[in-house]
Amino acid sequence: MSLRAESIPPDAWQSIGEVLIQSIMLNFQVGGRPEQWPQSKRAQFKNSVDGEGSHKTLVDTGALMNSGRADVGTNFVDVTWGQGLPYAVAQNFGADINQTVTERQRAFFWAKWYESDGTIPAFKAMALAKTLHIVLPQRKFMRIQDEDVQTILNILRNYIINNQNFPITIS
Repeated sequence: MSLRAESIPPDAWQSIGEVLIQSIMLNFQVGGRPEQWPQSKRAQFKNSVDGEGSHKTLVDTGALMNSGRADVGTNFVDVTWGQGLPYAVAQNFGADINQTVTERQRAFFWAKWYESDGTIPAFKAMALAKTLHIVLPQRKFMRIQDEDVQTILNILRNYIINNQNFPITIS
């Protein structure tokens, strides 16, 4: 007897997709697994202003965190994250960016400089700069954990052994 991906039912692929979605969501909720992500400057700044420490990297707006989806086909599951969000790839893999400062950015930096009463020198420096050098550290949210692999293998093993008992419930 041979088993091919084509013989695995869509319910199994759906279960595998759910495992992956839940795991990636947990990566966002805990701020990176197995290692914690470097905190973003945005979160550092907001936490220093309000003193709460409640601002999390890649979580504040929820746009990236909530952009995941799993599409199930007849012999596959395709998990995507960050569709339509230009920064998603840069956050996941890291980036080294050189950008020319636009007039709009320059006006924003000056406004922030005056709003801070000159207490944040970085805003003045950015307003005066011709280019910005931005380094985004890697924050790998699309990371599959070892326990996910085991769960996926158990789903497939259950199908191979039972060959009928789907859908599988993930707890």
